[in-house]
Amino acid sequence: MLSSKLRTLLNMQGKRKILQSLAIILATALCNLIGLAVLLPILILILDNNNILTNPVLSYLYHKTGLADITSFTIILCICVLGIILLKNIFYILLVQKQSRISLSFFRLYSTRMYSTYQNKGLLYIKNHNTAELINNVNSVCSRLTMGVIYPLFNMTSETILLIIITAGLLWYNAWVVLLIMCIMVPVILINTLSIKPRLVENGKEENRLQISQNKIMMESFRGYAEIEINNARPFVFNQYKEGLKKLSRCRTRSAVLSAMSGRFSEISLISGTIVFIIFCILSGKELSSMKMMFGVFALAAYRIVPGINTLSGLWLTIKRNSYAIDIVADTIRDDPEEIPSSIENIPFSKQIKINDLCFSYDGEHPVIQHLNITIFKGEKIGFKAPSGTGKTTLFHLLMGLYTPQKGNITVDNTNITPENISVWQKQLAYVSQEVFILDASLAENIALGTNRERIDREKIERVIEMASLSDFVHNLPNGLESNPGEFGCRLSGGQRQRIGIARALYKDAAVLFFDEATSALDNETEWEINKSINHLAAENKELTILIIAHRESTLSYCDRIINLSK
Repeated sequence: MLSSKLRTLLNMQGKRKILQSLAIILATALCNLIGLAVLLPILILILDNNNILTNPVLSYLYHKTGLADITSFTIILCICVLGIILLKNIFYILLVQKQSRISLSFFRLYSTRMYSTYQNKGLLYIKNHNTAELINNVNSVCSRLTMGVIYPLFNMTSETILLIIITAGLLWYNAWVVLLIMCIMVPVILINTLSIKPRLVENGKEENRLQISQNKIMMESFRGYAEIEINNARPFVFNQYKEGLKKLSRCRTRSAVLSAMSGRFSEISLISGTIVFIIFCILSGKELSSMKMMFGVFALAAYRIVPGINTLSGLWLTIKRNSYAIDIVADTIRDDPEEIPSSIENIPFSKQIKINDLCFSYDGEHPVIQHLNITIFKGEKIGFKAPSGTGKTTLFHLLMGLYTPQKGNITVDNTNITPENISVWQKQLAYVSQEVFILDASLAENIALGTNRERIDREKIERVIEMASLSDFVHNLPNGLESNPGEFGCRLSGGQRQRIGIARALYKDAAVLFFDEATSALDNETEWEINKSINHLAAENKELTILIIAHRESTLSYCDRIINLSK
């Protein structure tokens, strides 16, 4: 039975895709049936050449051709059969291509939806979850769902239709023999289903867990390369990876062995059925010619049934092994928070931002911010100071709408900031953190973050890099603004990264600039230069509101007002 979760996921693609898939399934089954049917004349000829004259269909075709001898007719018939088989296989390949495209469209849909869901859940959700696991869910799990569940399900349906038609034909031909063979085959198949398949499902879950662990080790080793190298921890990390790889290899080996065992069960059941058929023919005392014809028909059916059952078994095992992906994708998409459209296009900010009785806790028990009341006036330059862990960055995240307070509210010129209008408010904000986010792209694309390459305002870029004291650095690069800073900005100094963050904030034309420990990791000279740039910005634009978190008094000395959050 198809689970309700899988039905929901399939329906997401729409009725049109489902109908296309059903049409392809039926066409594929028809192709396979034609391939089997055209072999029947060859079988008749092999058993007895004189069957041409006794078989009504072959006799009719023979006389219609007007050929003088049976040998010529036989040759032409074989050539025709070969031609039909070739055309059938070409058409079959085209059907597989089409079905594969449809299946991959499911992957694109689920992967995009999963990625969007994680983004919609917000910063707090991402911080509380393993990044490697989230990436694995978006890529590997969605791939397993489509190529390990949906695609095999389509193939399984086609194969099942074909086997039902063949079985029905055999029952019509000789029901007693078929029923006798099934009495032997069914128990063997049931043993396979009840003993091996549950172990495959659990093994599939374990394989996914181990893969996530391996991804995590690699991500951590690449991100922390310098620290790992300096502390001579590379052998330790590498050994962790090797041990994890051994476990993953053992898990995949178990899957391969269990799958092979399942396939052997199918073979055993069919061979057992064949032996029973031979014994039945002998004990029934049938004539040799009759036995030859009956055995030929059943052998031709077995030619397609044997791989068909093995295919079904393999597909079913694949589906069961990857069935965990259904729950992961379905549960994630189901919990996707609905985007609430904003009823306003703009939030005016001409006077003040008010923080009213604000309370926030990460776990609901230990408050980070309690009953906070602050008024920020437009054009102010405010510094926030407090010991680490007292909620400075948390306050910034609340002001930027990245977190939702448990109590209290934030208003901008008497407009209450809510989940419905937060995206409108964020258009007026810019953020420079201690670790400025750097894309593996050109400097221009990094500064104009979120803007399509062809729509970047080059003149504006030149203005903001001048204001951020980046002009000399950029223009001395061989490729200027088209230069790539490297993955995570590895080719940049700390000061250069911060200036890119400032240039990015200026490019956005934000009304409020947030500086979160933007100079804490810099040397005194670089810090002084960055502070000078910030102070210059404030002097140039009196309407610009600047909020700064810093431990150093030198950074806060430029502020109009300092708020101590520890009091």
